[in-house]
Amino acid sequence: MSLIDDKRIYIAGKIGSDDAGPRHFRERVLEAGWEILYDWMAAPPIDMASDPRVLRQHSDLMLGAVLAAPVVATFYDRGGCGLFIEFGAAALAALAIAPKTIYLVGAPDEVSRSIFFYGAAVRWAGSYLEVLEDLGIGV
Repeated sequence: MSLIDDKRIYIAGKIGSDDAGPRHFRERVLEAGWEILYDWMAAPPIDMASDPRVLRQHSDLMLGAVLAAPVVATFYDRGGCGLFIEFGAAALAALAIAPKTIYLVGAPDEVSRSIFFYGAAVRWAGSYLEVLEDLGIGV
């Protein structure tokens, strides 16, 4: 049984990453009946050369999902860009809007690069399997 009753989540990661972790995590979360708020992994890839109005719409949808999700799982990737914006939005929301659990998935030597990774809402995990276990999803 999960300690988190509201089974809504946002998964942040580097778009186009070769890391299979976020996709495996996504599959397990969906199988367990969770709702992914703005599932960018299921959507067609976003072309950064698109009309700025299209990019703005996606940006607003993603940030709205980050703010609404009681759980945010961030898959650390040194080459990522947007995932750090999403992480920051989640961290601020946890302080200013509503309690939130933010998982930072990655090697400790990598995730220790920012003071913001030490916020009260942040939980470090070496792998997505630790997050699934913490959420009460069988591994």
